Amino acid sequence: MSRPMLVVSLLMMLFIFCYHTYPLITLICSLVFIVGYMIIEIFARSGNYSWISTLTPLHKNNSVNNYYINKSYNIIMWLIILCLFASIFLYELSVSEHENLYNNNFKYEIDRLINDNINRIFKSTKIGEIRQEIRAFIKLKILENLDYDNARLAMGIFLGDKKILDKEIKHLFVISGTAHILVVSGLHFGIIYSILLFVFSKVNINYKLSQITTMIVMFSFLFMVGLSFSPIRALFMILMHSLSVFCKRRYDLLNSLGVVLFISILYNPLCVFSVGLQMSVIAVVAIGFYNLYIPILKRKFKFANSVFFDIFALPIAIQLALMPHGIYHFHKIYPYGFIFNVPVIILMPMLMMIMIIFVGVISAKFMPYFVVKIISFIMDSFFTVLSDIVSFSKILPYNVIKLTDINAIIPIILYLGFIILAINPQIIDPNIK
Repeated sequence: MSRPMLVVSLLMMLFIFCYHTYPLITLICSLVFIVGYMIIEIFARSGNYSWISTLTPLHKNNSVNNYYINKSYNIIMWLIILCLFASIFLYELSVSEHENLYNNNFKYEIDRLINDNINRIFKSTKIGEIRQEIRAFIKLKILENLDYDNARLAMGIFLGDKKILDKEIKHLFVISGTAHILVVSGLHFGIIYSILLFVFSKVNINYKLSQITTMIVMFSFLFMVGLSFSPIRALFMILMHSLSVFCKRRYDLLNSLGVVLFISILYNPLCVFSVGLQMSVIAVVAIGFYNLYIPILKRKFKFANSVFFDIFALPIAIQLALMPHGIYHFHKIYPYGFIFNVPVIILMPMLMMIMIIFVGVISAKFMPYFVVKIISFIMDSFFTVLSDIVSFSKILPYNVIKLTDINAIIPIILYLGFIILAINPQIIDPNIK
């Protein structure tokens, strides 16, 4: 089975989602599946497996007997079944614990609930006080050195403080399809991680030392922006990449997503209803499948080898993957998202790099004042360009397309498609490993 952790996690997510929407039907279908699997296994072990080949795909060695009698295969199947029912048990516990939230359309409040539970550990401690002092110092220096509108935007992007942004700015980012940069997520951590490793590689620092130093910076950034659910998920995925470098093992983005999603569901099964988590999962899966299938397109189509295709293919892939989910939750489509995301994603590494330099400069008391002003001017210019880009979306026609409500079957079909491709990506191309 390709990418087992992703398969198990998506199945658990889908199972909870189906159980929440259609509990009785889900349980009946699950029991039918278990009984059917047991019957197939009994017949296969008895040697009467010829009829199974008419119902199921053959294994690579065309041995149905090996396919169903293989012990590791059976263990994995029963572990998956156990995980599915464990997720329902944990879901029921979480629902009973948060009954009021459950009765009040909790999918829009679950992020706040999880974040409050995590941050409650640190708010009343000395560590929490230190964090608040550091954030307050950075905010003060940003407000002192940047234009007020740009300062608010910098705090929103770098510190994840969206409360300081006015409704008009938020609306511009939403209709341009770039609102995701206002939430500290995998994009921010990935950019910082890449920048630091690039710098360390240029100064010939040992790769293990560079990984350790980078992870210290990453944890410091997490500490500064706050221990909320989205940044923690992002940091875990970065941490798994760093561990793969240490262990000299191949890093798999989709399996890393599966591990993070599995841990998230065990921590709180209600997280599967978090709109933010769902969008993160879909976006990362879209990126993972893009990396898998883009070589196929480049081999089969000439236009896929053009620079234009390289620039726009990934934003379009992510937008298309997120579109059914957005229609289901928000009943809207932002058609220009894939266009505006290109310049914004290009700007983001420069913004993050200049912000890191700015924080380092203001923290060094011996730094000359003119150096601070030069860096502030550069940062101000970048944020002005970013504001101008997203503001352009306001004058475009049909920047928001409103749609009527659709059934929950749309995200269910979407998740099923992801699961099928995760189980057997060779459906698209037999050369994929």
